[in-house]
Amino acid sequence: MKRHLLVIAIAAATGIGAQAVQTGPDVSGRWTREANGAPQGAGANAGWGPSIEIQQIGNELTVRSPDRPPTRYKADGVEVTETLEKASCYERSRVTKTVGTARSFTITTWLVTRTSCFHGEMRLPSADPEASRNAPGTPAGSTKVLESVTNVGRVDDRLTVDTTTSSPGGPRTSSSTYRR
Repeated sequence: MKRHLLVIAIAAATGIGAQAVQTGPDVSGRWTREANGAPQGAGANAGWGPSIEIQQIGNELTVRSPDRPPTRYKADGVEVTETLEKASCYERSRVTKTVGTARSFTITTWLVTRTSCFHGEMRLPSADPEASRNAPGTPAGSTKVLESVTNVGRVDDRLTVDTTTSSPGGPRTSSSTYRR
């Protein structure tokens, strides 16, 4: 048993077999939100829409919704950065980290804003003292603010998508239930 765990640990550390291993439950397929499964809660506008298609290959997920472009997630726990806006002395990015467990996928997103320049200008002050601090791994002159946490789980033919988003008034949570 110990040797088996050692082999798994070495494979995980070196990335051997990473493409062949599926992380998390099988959530692939076409899903339709239940009539009584419309987003519930204060964050009811969050979610993936009334119908979605999820393609899952190993630890990679692609979510397609009729009203949005496809979104890809890789459940390897590595942060992926997408630039949203860029100008001189300003950049706004979304950082996404997806982790799979035997029961669910957790997708966490942060918004990172860089407002300092290499030629000495200071970043813009924030009214939020927490946002003014640099989070670990965030470059100086940047703010990293939690945007949302989405938990996707499947039991039989039922898919649940629970999303908590941050807002000035505090966290907002929504929950949607889908069926195949």
